[in-house]
Amino acid sequence: MRTREPLQIGAELYGHSGLESDLEVQRLMLQALTLMGIDGVHLDLGHVGVFRALVKRAAINSELEGHCFAALQLKDLPALQGLVSGLPDDVRGALLALTQLYGTAEGCVATCA
Repeated sequence: MRTREPLQIGAELYGHSGLESDLEVQRLMLQALTLMGIDGVHLDLGHVGVFRALVKRAAINSELEGHCFAALQLKDLPALQGLVSGLPDDVRGALLALTQLYGTAEGCVATCA
């Protein structure tokens, strides 16, 4: 049975907060999934601090924040457009742009380097 919600897992490394720790956890998780024979893994990275900074800037209430966050997690642009329609142009544009900031590793290497 297929659902709209993908299976999600998480992992953390305690005792070190550097970028090296983040990379190690990602490598270990991907290796573990490979060893278990799980194919088609999609690694989705993000930083909630960007979203929180935008919410703070626009003084968005907690209810609207929750709805916007849920729409962003699903990359549901039409829903997010409706939710942010009354926000200042700069914040609205930045939140809507977050739905488009994803792609393949090759695309990221080409545009993010």
